[in-house]
Amino acid sequence: MGLQILISDSVLQAIRLPEQRIEQELRQELAIALYSQDLLSFGKARELAVMDQYEFG
Repeated sequence: MGLQILISDSVLQAIRLPEQRIEQELRQELAIALYSQDLLSFGKARELAVMDQYEFG
């Protein structure tokens, strides 16, 4: 099972990051937000962010 979030082109163009970094940065931001609200465990947040425990910590 996977999940896709559709983001309009105008919003994507407004993000002030190089295009090749947008997906990873959004994954990290989502992982941090869910973890900080106790909606995702540390391990699963790390998995979502594609980071090791030291990077995520």
